[in-house]
Amino acid sequence: GEVARFAWSGGKPPDGREDHPVVLVTWSEADRYCAWRGALRGEKRRLPTADELEKAARGEDGLAYPWGNAFEPDKLNSAVKGAGDTMPVGSYAAGASSYGVLDLAGNVFQWTSTADGDQMVIKGSAWDSLPGVGRGASFEARPKAVRDVVVGFRCAADGPGS
Repeated sequence: GEVARFAWSGGKPPDGREDHPVVLVTWSEADRYCAWRGALRGEKRRLPTADELEKAARGEDGLAYPWGNAFEPDKLNSAVKGAGDTMPVGSYAAGASSYGVLDLAGNVFQWTSTADGDQMVIKGSAWDSLPGVGRGASFEARPKAVRDVVVGFRCAADGPGS
């Protein structure tokens, strides 16, 4: 029951979750999706590196969180003041980084292309995370084959403005 609400069927997300982050995907599935999506757009797409996500979250000033140096529960979907579930992407506009990037803390962890031994680094935090987990410098690592309701992804492009 806990996982069923996140599971896609017939290539479609569950009703009412069309704008939520995709979860329950392995690292390889996320990596393949980015490549496929890039090919459709005629440009290269890939999973971002852990360093790229950290830079996007911390900005030029090396902030602890995308919005500043103090945990503010109103600026992310977390266990402290969130919905106890994923939320539509971009629901916490006040939590944007100094570069304007949304959802770098809260909602779901994000796969990266960075390895940590035989596992892959995930960055950010999720809807069930406690304070401190969403700091830009923090990270966790998971096996490539794991599927989890708190791990999603975003694609990055190469070149200016990516």
